[in-house]
Amino acid sequence: MNSCLLGGNEMKVNKLIGVLLVLALATTVIAFAVTKQEETSTEVVKMKVVRTQVAEYVTEPAYLEYMGMIEADKQVNLSFSQGGILEQVYVQKGDVVEKGQTLAELDSEFVQFAERASSAQINAAKATHLKAKEALEYSRQQYDKMQKLFDGGVISKDQFDLVKLDYEVKQSDYNASLESINQAQANNGVNRKSLNEMVLKSEIDGYVVDVVYEVGESVGAGYPTVIIRSIDNTLKVGIAQKDITMINLDTMVRIEHNGKLFDGRVLDIGQVPDPQTRTYVVEVGLTETNIPLGTVAKAYFEIGEREGIKVPVTSIMNFESDYVYTVETGKVVQKPISITTLQGVYAYVEGLNEGDLIITEGQKRVQNADDVMIAE
Repeated sequence: MNSCLLGGNEMKVNKLIGVLLVLALATTVIAFAVTKQEETSTEVVKMKVVRTQVAEYVTEPAYLEYMGMIEADKQVNLSFSQGGILEQVYVQKGDVVEKGQTLAELDSEFVQFAERASSAQINAAKATHLKAKEALEYSRQQYDKMQKLFDGGVISKDQFDLVKLDYEVKQSDYNASLESINQAQANNGVNRKSLNEMVLKSEIDGYVVDVVYEVGESVGAGYPTVIIRSIDNTLKVGIAQKDITMINLDTMVRIEHNGKLFDGRVLDIGQVPDPQTRTYVVEVGLTETNIPLGTVAKAYFEIGEREGIKVPVTSIMNFESDYVYTVETGKVVQKPISITTLQGVYAYVEGLNEGDLIITEGQKRVQNADDVMIAE
């Protein structure tokens, strides 16, 4: 009986041990599976995401890029060539004017009187000249007549000499009348010139920058009275010596100002470098006239074409030499490159092939041979 009881207990213990072993094995399997899942999750989390750009061989216009200052194409300081009292001003600051338009006048009362007097002198001199011409013609006829009589012995030498003297006097009077006309006309010309110089006219199309004097003030000869600036603006750019030979007259230029692009062309190239900056001043004519004077604009001088593989400058890395990261079959591949030309925010490079996937975002977080995911 006791042996049966002992046998039964032993069987129960064995069953219990078996159950415990099964539970232990199941726990181990579950723990292993969970660990594997966690490792897989960790690997997914550690996968780096990048953005790429396909390398393409391009042919594009080549530009020289410079900064310049917007200035007026021309500014003139207009002045009277003689002094006087300012009598009239016909414009004010900001007015648009045309070439030849009257801007201001000096008090010309005295000169007008002198001009009228000289005109009267011309008329009087012409009247005197007409009489002198008639008298000379009559005297010449008498002289010719007496010359024949004298040659024929009809009249004496004294009689002929009197007629000759009268003819010479009439000739002198005639010449004097011509001189009087010329002198009166010269005086009148001076007075007219003075009148014209008392009227200030615009030399260009443009707008009034400033009116220096007010009506009633005394204006000195040669002192700026009205300042006119041309409507057309230009961009003046200092070009380095290494680049100046690539620019010539009529070179097309793209102007960038406040995010907008305008066309322009080279109007003038300085022949002597600036003594301080050692750059050559190039003047660019603009098609856009509403760019404020004194502002800065960017100029792109078109100098031909460039071709090659172009990449963003920000994608280029450097450690002893230049390189970029590319992606091949999900892994990062470091490729050495050489920069041939910089063009704004892009660089033309050698060392890449068309179709290479260049990492353009996230390149600073990866290393060669890293596994990466490409963001869509």
